[in-house]
Amino acid sequence: MRILAGIPRFWRAPSLPVPTVRKAVSLPRSSCVYAAILTCLSVPKILAGDSIPLSDSQQKFVNELAAKSRSAESERSAVIPGADGWFFLASDIRFLSVGQFWGADAAKVSRAHKPDSADPIPAIVDFHEQLKKRGIDLLLMPVPPKAAIYPEKILPDVDLHGEMATPYLARFYDELRKRGINVVDLSTVFLQNRANEHGPVYCKTDTHWSGLGCVLAAQ
Repeated sequence: MRILAGIPRFWRAPSLPVPTVRKAVSLPRSSCVYAAILTCLSVPKILAGDSIPLSDSQQKFVNELAAKSRSAESERSAVIPGADGWFFLASDIRFLSVGQFWGADAAKVSRAHKPDSADPIPAIVDFHEQLKKRGIDLLLMPVPPKAAIYPEKILPDVDLHGEMATPYLARFYDELRKRGINVVDLSTVFLQNRANEHGPVYCKTDTHWSGLGCVLAAQ
């Protein structure tokens, strides 16, 4: 069972023909081939290297972001144009496309020069403990990715149907909270105000918050 459980970690978006699936399900249930194929069938809805299930629309969003990221890297472009005059930082788009970036998966996606520095959680926890010893409380407030708040501006043809563009970020924040770190996630308030009458919460042509975004974060 441990071997089969590890299969999804090494599988990358398989596409199995119907005849192969029919042959697989006709095998005895004790067959390793049966178990392996059925395990792999669920992988296209799993973020590469992760265990967080994605809907079809979320998976399409991730896949297309990855394609844009690869294109930008091949062109050595730091900026990716979106719809309606919006622009996005290429590194942000890559970040949204790599999936889980902590724990055992960190070294696979991180660009840290030292592999032992790839996982951000130990560094954050260590800083938290150092501050705690000095009587200082750490309040961690990550900046929501611009494309997660306005996904239609980077991929206008992908409809997320109201689903989160970054489900793994919520998991990451939960992991930090489990370690006693106070995390303030601005995603909810930004999403609630993304169509505010005073304008968007991000500047269209760079990665900064707009005046509205700054006010919402401060409040």
